[in-house]
Amino acid sequence: MREAALIIKYDLLAMRNNLIQGGLKKAVGGGIGILVTIMLAFFIASGGYKITRLIRTVMESNPKLMYIAEFNLITSASLAIFVLLLLAGFRVIYQNFYESEDLFFLLATPLSTGSIFGVKFLHSFNQNLLLLLPFTGALWVGYGLGVEAPPAYYFIAFLTLLLANAIFTALASLLLLLISGLVSSQKMKQFLTVGSMLLVLVIVLGSQYYSSLTMRMRVEPGSLLQVIAGWNSGATALLPHIWISKSLLLTIPGFTFSLVESLLPLILLTLVMIWATLSLAKRSFISGWSFSHDYAPTQRSTSKRTRRVWLFGGLGGIVKKDLLTFKRLPLVWYNLLVVLIIMGFMGFNLASATDGQASFARGLLLFMLLLITAQIGTNLSAYALSMEGGSWWVLQQSPLQPAALYRAKLLSASIPSLLSSGVTLLVLYLIPGVPMYPWYFTIPVLVLSISLFSSLCLLLDIYGPNFEIGLPQGGSSRSRRSARSGKTLGAMFLLTITAGLVFALLSFSFYAKYIPVFSTLSPSFQYSIGIALFLLAVTGGDYICYQMGKKQLANLLTGKNGKSE
Repeated sequence: MREAALIIKYDLLAMRNNLIQGGLKKAVGGGIGILVTIMLAFFIASGGYKITRLIRTVMESNPKLMYIAEFNLITSASLAIFVLLLLAGFRVIYQNFYESEDLFFLLATPLSTGSIFGVKFLHSFNQNLLLLLPFTGALWVGYGLGVEAPPAYYFIAFLTLLLANAIFTALASLLLLLISGLVSSQKMKQFLTVGSMLLVLVIVLGSQYYSSLTMRMRVEPGSLLQVIAGWNSGATALLPHIWISKSLLLTIPGFTFSLVESLLPLILLTLVMIWATLSLAKRSFISGWSFSHDYAPTQRSTSKRTRRVWLFGGLGGIVKKDLLTFKRLPLVWYNLLVVLIIMGFMGFNLASATDGQASFARGLLLFMLLLITAQIGTNLSAYALSMEGGSWWVLQQSPLQPAALYRAKLLSASIPSLLSSGVTLLVLYLIPGVPMYPWYFTIPVLVLSISLFSSLCLLLDIYGPNFEIGLPQGGSSRSRRSARSGKTLGAMFLLTITAGLVFALLSFSFYAKYIPVFSTLSPSFQYSIGIALFLLAVTGGDYICYQMGKKQLANLLTGKNGKSE
C-alpha cells in the first residue's frame, strides 16, 4: 500500500509540474476542453430528460407498458456503457499498461510488480470514468430528473457507474495480460485501432439506417415506444448490464427489484474480477510488458523506403512521403468511410424532398459538405509540419526555400481532403433525386474552400510546431495525446467558424434583401456579389497565410525560432 501511495504521489507531482510549465496556452486549451465536455453533458442530460417525459406522457394510460419501455431503454443505455468503453477504454488501458513513459523507470526500481500494476489499473479506471461521466452519467441524471427520482437515486447511479467501469477495466486488463505474451505491441496496437474503428463504423451505419427507415416510414412516437416495450431485455437476467439497470431502478417508484438481483451480484462480480486481474498481473505483467517491446527487424522495408526517398528527391519527395504517411493512417480511411455513410444516407433521405424543400436541401448538403471537409482536414493539415518529428533537422540542412516548402506541405495536406470530398460528391450525384447544386459550381467551391482550410491549419502548425507529438495515433504518452487533443480542438474550432463564414458568403443572395443597401438589387446581381465576396475571402486568406507562413518557415529553417514545444 505504501508503494502504491508513493507512485501516486510521484504522478501527482509530475501532473502539477506539467500544469505549471504548460503556461497560458495549455490552460486555455484545457479550459476549452472542459467547457465543451460540460456543454456535451448538458445536451445529453437534456435529451434524457425530454425522452423520459415523452415516455411518461405518451404511455401514461398504460403504466405497466410504460415501466417495461423505461426498463428496456435503461438496459440499452447500460449496454452502451460497455460499447463506449470498448471503443475508447480498451486502448486507454493498453496505453497505460504497455506504453506509459514512466514504466521503464518504475520497473527499474525495487517497487513490487503488484503496486506498479495497481496504480496503472487505477489510472485506467479514472480515465475511463471521465469518459463515461459526460455520456452515460449525464443520461442517467436526465432520466432521474425526468422521473423526479429521490436523492438516493443519484448516489446509486454513481455507485453503479463505478462498478460497471471497474468490471470493464478488470476484464480488459485480464484479456491484455493473457495475450500480451503472445502478440507484439505493434500488432496489438493495430488490432485495437482497426477493431475500434470498425465497431464505430458498424454503429454509425446502423444508426443512419435506422434513422433513414424511421424517417421514411413516418413512425409515430407511441408506436415506436410500443415496439421498445416489446423488447425482451429481462430474459437474460444473469448479464452485468441487466444488474446495472436493476440497480439503477431500485429507488424509482413502480419498479420492484431487490438487492439480491441487482446491486449485490454487481458488487461481487466487481470484487472477483479485480482479484483475478491483480493475481494474474503478479505473474505475467513483467513478461508480457517485455515481450510487447520486442520488434522484428525490418531491413527489407527500410531499404525500399531509402530507395524511394532517393528516387523522388526535392519537393516531390516531401509530397510523396507525406501522402504515403497519410495512406498508412487508419484514421484517414475511417474518416472517409464515416463521411460516405453519413452523407450518403443524408442524400438518400433528402432525395424525396419536394420542390419547395429542394432549395433548403441543396443548401443543407452544401453546408454539411463544407463542415465535414473542414473537419477531415483538421486531422492532417494541423500536423503537416509537426509530422516531420525527428527528421526536421534534415529539412533544416537542405537547400529548400521556405516558399517551396510551404507549397509542398500545402499540397500534401490538401490532397486527402480533395479525394475524400470528390468521392463523397460522386456518391451524392449517383443517388437519384438528390437536390444538389450543379457540379460546375460545387466542385470549384469545395476546391477553393479546401485550399483555405488547409492554409489556415498549416499556418497554425507553422506558428506552433511541436515535433514531439507527431500525427494522430502516432504517439503514445499521455502528454503527447493531450497536446494533440488541444491542437486538434483549436483547429476544429477555427475551421468550423471558417466553414460557416464561407457558407454565409455563398448564401449572400438569400439574406441580401434584408440589408437596405443591397435590397434593391436584382437577385442575379446579389448572387454575383456573394460569389465575389467568397472569391475575395478565399484568395485573400490564402495569400495572407502564404506570406505569413513563408516568413515563419524561414525563421524555423534557419533556427531563429526553433521552438518545438
